[in-house]
Amino acid sequence: LACATSALRSAVNGDAVLDRIEAEAGVTADAIDGLEEARLIFGAIRAAVLIDPGPALCFDLGGGSLEIMVGDSNGLLFAASERLGVARLSAQFVSADPIPEGDRRRLHEHLVDVLGPIAVDTARFEPKMGVGSSGTLEDLAHMVAARRDEPVPRSLNQLTFSREELQPLHEELLASTSTQRRRIDGLDAKRVDLIVAGSELLATAMDLFEVQELTISEWALREGIVLDAIRHHD
Repeated sequence: LACATSALRSAVNGDAVLDRIEAEAGVTADAIDGLEEARLIFGAIRAAVLIDPGPALCFDLGGGSLEIMVGDSNGLLFAASERLGVARLSAQFVSADPIPEGDRRRLHEHLVDVLGPIAVDTARFEPKMGVGSSGTLEDLAHMVAARRDEPVPRSLNQLTFSREELQPLHEELLASTSTQRRRIDGLDAKRVDLIVAGSELLATAMDLFEVQELTISEWALREGIVLDAIRHHD
């Protein structure tokens, strides 16, 4: 099963790329829209994380897009997809290392402009918990856990951290160079240049959506695709 997401959705030659993949690799990839992506992700989150108390406000942060979902054990109640992925934001707003104050201000203002109205929309569901999925949010959780006076759990699934725990790490990431970030426990080397935008997004989102704690789901889109295929097969 192959799905194409934000990068190919927004590429002017996305259809041509999908045709070439099929011709050369023999794999038919479906370009799914952001709401379908959100539906699949939430199916994985609901299977991986105990949503109690519900409903849960969920964020899945990828390279090209951010999916925002509200749902409970019975299913999805709300979904939105925005072009706020960490690779996209880094390319648009991060011009130097460490991030200049002007870049940070423009990035923050852009996030508030896009996420503010969604925060108003989701508030009516009165979410009781926050959930985050995919690699960038997992790395932030791992870095927070590495600073605690206890071993980092082998699995990050259902690991929970607070806004207060995130804040000092967030400020350190914003002030650091890529060389300094490489030495931070819990940060995957492939996200050294992307984590600044990811941290700013999460800090801003937790503020706008009034999320005090975030619980990690290690299952996301890939697992959601598999679960959805199983259901169709059954």
